[in-house]
Amino acid sequence: MKDFKTISLYILLSILSISLFLNIRSCTKIDDSKYDKLHQENKALERMRDSLMNVNNRLKDDYKVIQDRINERDKTIDKLIVDLNESKVKVKQATEKADRLAKEKIEADKKIDELLKNPIRRNDDDLIESLKNKLKP
Repeated sequence: MKDFKTISLYILLSILSISLFLNIRSCTKIDDSKYDKLHQENKALERMRDSLMNVNNRLKDDYKVIQDRINERDKTIDKLIVDLNESKVKVKQATEKADRLAKEKIEADKKIDELLKNPIRRNDDDLIESLKNKLKP
């Protein structure tokens, strides 16, 4: 009985190994036309991949150039905004000064008209004393 089990085990192992060998051989055996077709598809996919990588690299370079231009324009715009704000302040100051000078001119014109209508009458001593006071340092 022991010999029968051993012999049947050897037979079973040999059948399994033959079956395994035949399955592996049939799986690894590829038709040449299928191999050529797969090889051509692989080459086409590699060319497409390389082409897409080149396009992607060009787009990255273009993006960098455009981003640099945008950054330069942003800096220019920021500088122009600062200059514009400074100009607004200067215009406001100039307007205030012009208004003040206009008021002073109106007051000076009134004083001149008043002096022309009613000139200052001074006698000799008052005139000399007035000139001395104005000429004092």
